[in-house]
Amino acid sequence: MALPITELNAVKPFKTQWKIQVKIVHSWTQYTQYSGETVEMILADTSGTLIHATVKKQQVNKFQKLITTGEWRTVENFTVAKSTGKYRPTSLPFKMTLMNTTAISRIPSISDDLYFDFANFPDILNVNGLNENILIGIFHSAYFFL
Repeated sequence: MALPITELNAVKPFKTQWKIQVKIVHSWTQYTQYSGETVEMILADTSGTLIHATVKKQQVNKFQKLITTGEWRTVENFTVAKSTGKYRPTSLPFKMTLMNTTAISRIPSISDDLYFDFANFPDILNVNGLNENILIGIFHSAYFFL
């Protein structure tokens, strides 16, 4: 029986059989002594909810060709855990990890939205100085002259 599509704000750690439709907003390769090389992603659903996702070293070769920034995918069967650590790239309290049984499928574009989630400046600069737990990115823009 096919799994129903679940919104990102509804995924929880108690099971692994979820099916989501998401846009790959951003991806990068990361290396740590603890986990080795991983592929990290920020995914968004149509409601604009963002989640941090990880592809562990063992699955990188399996999923690398399906991870294309700006494209939509269906992702089935993954783990969800509480997002911990000093830095969280999304406000969702959970992080997803792709497993060996995860299936990723290409789907047509659902939306052209960019799904930015900028922090408010007062949240970044609190009374004690810079809040180092908020990820700050740089948005590049292009200027065109006609």
